Amino acid sequence: MKKKIRASNQINVFNRQRGYRLSPSGLKQFASAAAEAAGLSGRELTLLFVGVDRMTKLNAAFRGKNGATDVLSFGNGDPALPGKTLRASPRYLGDIAICPAVAAQNARCLARELKVLVLHGMLHLMGYDHVSDQGEMRRLELKLRRTLGLR
Repeated sequence: MKKKIRASNQINVFNRQRGYRLSPSGLKQFASAAAEAAGLSGRELTLLFVGVDRMTKLNAAFRGKNGATDVLSFGNGDPALPGKTLRASPRYLGDIAICPAVAAQNARCLARELKVLVLHGMLHLMGYDHVSDQGEMRRLELKLRRTLGLR
């Protein structure tokens, strides 16, 4: 009898856009591997794929910026989080919203770019900030990309 292997990370994936075909199971598997590689064993997070309109609204509401962006991260306990997504569990890392339409404009290969954005968003959930951290997030992201096969 085969032993059932239980993933140590709980990754929730919601696709709320229609413009691009995604592989929710592949993205979930990648996010789990990325979490392990980043030292986040046993943590939970949500990936939300949205259209341009929704991302534009999120970007305006939470960053005060006009237009859509490719990725936004909302950490558990972040005061900017909508009440519906905040989880009481200390295992819950947060939510990552990704807009495939914007990602497609920035990449030759959308499948690869979505993985890069999952990783990038995850690092933000860990508290890294590439705007103010003297390149620390960038160095770690490049290291993890190599580890995960995202050259």
